[in-house]
Amino acid sequence: MLTSKQKICLEKAEYYHTRNYLTESFGKLYLAFCDDGYVSTDKFLALVKKEDNLLRFPTKVSPSIDFDKYTNIVRNQAIGKDTAK
Repeated sequence: MLTSKQKICLEKAEYYHTRNYLTESFGKLYLAFCDDGYVSTDKFLALVKKEDNLLRFPTKVSPSIDFDKYTNIVRNQAIGKDTAK
């Protein structure tokens, strides 16, 4: 449920539907909207655009190398050792 402050922020943010969403004033409206509780930027844009079907597809991450090998490479680069084996 939205608070009255959040509803006012949404009404003001709807003005930007034909403009760029990357303006400073739009960002301030988003931050003011989040004062009453955090909302992701995707959800905020969906509320502004009045879209009900916000879908998020999970992505599976498959690492290319083992995490221990990666940390060893980063550690060696930090101290100036050769990382090639």
